[in-house]
Amino acid sequence: MQPQSEISILDWLKENTRDIGKILRTALQKPARMPTPPLTEALAAQTDPAAVVPPPVFNLETTHTEILQSGQPADTQGRARVKIDAEIPLGATLTITISADQEGVVSVEKRTLGGSRPKSTQTRPAPLWPPEAWKRINALLPKQAFLKLLSRPKTFFENLPLVQNGLLISVLAIIAAAIADGRLRQAQAFTETAVLPLLLGGLLFAGATWALHTKTGLLNDAPSPESAGLSGEKKRRNIALGLFATALLLVFWIAQDSANAQELNAAWALLRWGIAIGLVCVAAWRIQEVSDLPKSEQNKNKKWLLVGLAAIVLLAFALRIWQLSSIPYTLSGDEGEQGVEILQILDGRTSNPFITGWYGVPTLSFFVNAVTVAWFGNTIFGLRLSWVLVGTASVLVSYLLVKELKGTRLALITAALVATYHYHIHYSRLGSNQISDTLLVGLTLLFVMRGYTRGRWLDWALAGIIAGIGQYFYAGGRLAVVLALFLAAYLWVRDGFKITRSNRIGLEIFVIGLLVAGGPMFAYASHFPDSYNSRSNQIGILQNGWLVREAILLGKTQSQVLLDQFWRAALAFNAYPDRVVWYGLDGPLLDKLSGILFLLGGFSASLWSLRDRRLAPLVAWWWAAILTGGMLTDTTPSSQRLITASIPAMFFVAWAIEQISAALSQYFPKRVGLSVSVLIVLLISALSLNLYFNEYTPKRIYGGPYAMIATLLSEQVHQNLGPDWQIYFFGAPEMYIDIGTARYLMPEIAKIDILTPLSAPFTLDDALPGGQNLLFVFRPERANELEWVRQTFPAGQTAETRSPLNPDEILYITYSVERRAAP
Repeated sequence: MQPQSEISILDWLKENTRDIGKILRTALQKPARMPTPPLTEALAAQTDPAAVVPPPVFNLETTHTEILQSGQPADTQGRARVKIDAEIPLGATLTITISADQEGVVSVEKRTLGGSRPKSTQTRPAPLWPPEAWKRINALLPKQAFLKLLSRPKTFFENLPLVQNGLLISVLAIIAAAIADGRLRQAQAFTETAVLPLLLGGLLFAGATWALHTKTGLLNDAPSPESAGLSGEKKRRNIALGLFATALLLVFWIAQDSANAQELNAAWALLRWGIAIGLVCVAAWRIQEVSDLPKSEQNKNKKWLLVGLAAIVLLAFALRIWQLSSIPYTLSGDEGEQGVEILQILDGRTSNPFITGWYGVPTLSFFVNAVTVAWFGNTIFGLRLSWVLVGTASVLVSYLLVKELKGTRLALITAALVATYHYHIHYSRLGSNQISDTLLVGLTLLFVMRGYTRGRWLDWALAGIIAGIGQYFYAGGRLAVVLALFLAAYLWVRDGFKITRSNRIGLEIFVIGLLVAGGPMFAYASHFPDSYNSRSNQIGILQNGWLVREAILLGKTQSQVLLDQFWRAALAFNAYPDRVVWYGLDGPLLDKLSGILFLLGGFSASLWSLRDRRLAPLVAWWWAAILTGGMLTDTTPSSQRLITASIPAMFFVAWAIEQISAALSQYFPKRVGLSVSVLIVLLISALSLNLYFNEYTPKRIYGGPYAMIATLLSEQVHQNLGPDWQIYFFGAPEMYIDIGTARYLMPEIAKIDILTPLSAPFTLDDALPGGQNLLFVFRPERANELEWVRQTFPAGQTAETRSPLNPDEILYITYSVERRAAP
């Protein structure tokens, strides 16, 4: 097994030479120094035959054999090195040192000793066009001088200061992106006038990334190291296989019980399910020799890093729990409906955690949320607290995922942006499970990458388990399985359709973990597909016939409608406002500054993900969310379906900030680039928090007017009245007291909708309790019916409740009647 840094060097050499990679690989595996002639011949064969240069003499120093045998690092800085000495004309010796650190970041240093022309020690980006291609073109062209000039533009453009000036290119890209973002925001839709500056800015920023990557490691496509295979100890292997089989049998048992009966002993079912998951984890951990696993990277600045990360996580938690009961003030109807499902669990009316409930949402989601409702009662705080914790955890996961992919600094920037992102904060403060997508998908991608790059089977098992758990929450969590399998296939293709024995076994363990964790829901889906897919069938434009109807209505082809849907989803962060009251912003999901950086970072990362596999997980996450949660659903963009894209969106912003910092570091001290990064993050965070807490929250947009009425009425009943009241509501056909908000917040109070307008004095239903106090609630459009109620109960008290946003608007009128017996 070779260290990652050595493999990174070989990968770099394969990209920049023909056969030297194979020769060096052979040399690194031999204890003796590689003979000089084969290397000399291999390099001489690549030189220009027309050049009158004597064959250079190379000496390759390979100290890697002793390093691998002793287990010591390559040097005091943990870097692996390949040193090549070559005699060149003019009596000089050129020394080229290729090195890579533990993260696989390759750097090249050149030094010339002697001779009359010293060479620069600075590195430069790889040629924009392979040198071999130009040689082949030259060989095919006639020898006329004017035709040879055709090959010179390549050298000319490579040497232009603009091509290598990452800072200047980045500035030009920012200007172009600012123009594109401004036009999109002004139109609040896709506009062709934004296409040219958007493409120009994106291409320029991608070019700047290429110009900077050799010095900063922005693009780091280190392949995965080979790790140990299946343990040779037969007893250990047999025990692990037995544990896997036992876990699958337990899940089969649970699935059979769940499919055959709606009612289960929930505690006993969850216990068996938890044991099965634990068995998979133990088997994956014990089947692999711990001594064979790659050593984790030791961070020299671990103390300050932990302090910084803890500060970000605590800030995220504080921003999500502060005044949780009143921000947002309204408890929406959908939040209330989920709260009613939780109350049914606490009352024992729902006992099966492996089926679906309200709107096709799996009931396990409600079981999880029931813990905090049981602690704090049927309050807004109790309903929302679970998702505060989930949202905070997803901030930590965003750090861990980006750190695994692209390093610590970029991970800290991403986590800080996610922690203060108003969109992510809002959905973390709701009593609904959409925010779980960010946690479950992020964890799945994290463990897939850890499993693939480190060869740890426990990571593969955890990836499968979390992808399986994703089946029990919001529909977007199902995306975790698709992304995990896509990512594994992508990495397999990138590695030339070769997969190590370790990762092949890891994929098998992933499938076992997926079946164990998601097995009960998969079984339910096979028995009741309509219930399992009910929500996707309602909102999916391919399933519900919306696409066909919309094409006929607009007089367009279905392809044109799909393209319009794509733009609506993809530009939800820069142009289109939210179309639902789940959030209801009157503008896009990003402010102007972060929107510009998002365009640049998203374009650059999407393009370079074709080269750098470490960008692929977040890029795939983003585009999968746009397609499945946006383009293929109705009422696009709907913010609740795109919340999973909030983390990759913030990564794109962080990627742009990191590149700007790297460009500044070309001409200024590193602390200047770091300071600029911190200032940009602080500015974006301040703008985001101001938008949510100072601009959005006072408008009380969330939930809609009917949910706000139900929230205000529930608050009034609890504070001024009590449980011995019953409510008669005059709001149909516009509003009904049966809304989930009222049912969750006032479950103990009888609530009756008066559907038919009164045309005579009001009479009570004889079947209703006669000793309760009465509260009559009238919407303004039915306020004239209050007189019929007064004729029956003349001693009541009238009160008006006005809108907190517009004092001139009456939301509802109450008429309260206290009584001891029926009239």
